[in-house]
Amino acid sequence: MRALTVRQPYADAIAFGTKRVENRTKPLPAKYVGVPVLLHAAKEPHASRLTALDLSQITGDRIHEWQDTRSAILAVVRFKGSHRCADVHWCCRPWGQVETTTTPEVWHWEIDEVIRLAEPVPATGALGFWKVPEDVTARIEQSCHDLPYEDAKRILAALDKEPAK
Repeated sequence: MRALTVRQPYADAIAFGTKRVENRTKPLPAKYVGVPVLLHAAKEPHASRLTALDLSQITGDRIHEWQDTRSAILAVVRFKGSHRCADVHWCCRPWGQVETTTTPEVWHWEIDEVIRLAEPVPATGALGFWKVPEDVTARIEQSCHDLPYEDAKRILAALDKEPAK
């Protein structure tokens, strides 16, 4: 199982809010289209230093009320593809970043599905897609006992495990 680390408050905006675009400087690798990936909240905040309250005012999401968990797996996500944002009309509002002179190439990784874990599972992240250690996937599997059956079933399927009925 692979994970992708996203800095806060954007990880929370994906896990709990309406953010369904992840801004990156390269296209989504084709092998991750339609494949479940764990969403990891980074240890450090995003370089923009925008606060959750700032983003709440911009997007209408109630991000400032969320936990701001760091260094933990928050959810399972599935990407449906990516597209380059050279659109001056700012596609994928309000979350999609536009290309500028400082960020000349911006790709929007489109998130198709988000399944939140019952509780965040602590884990040390890495840049890019990274392999999740077996002890972390075991803790994610354990956390599924506190979820509704259908959500647990979808997470366990992503982990390639069978749900207990």
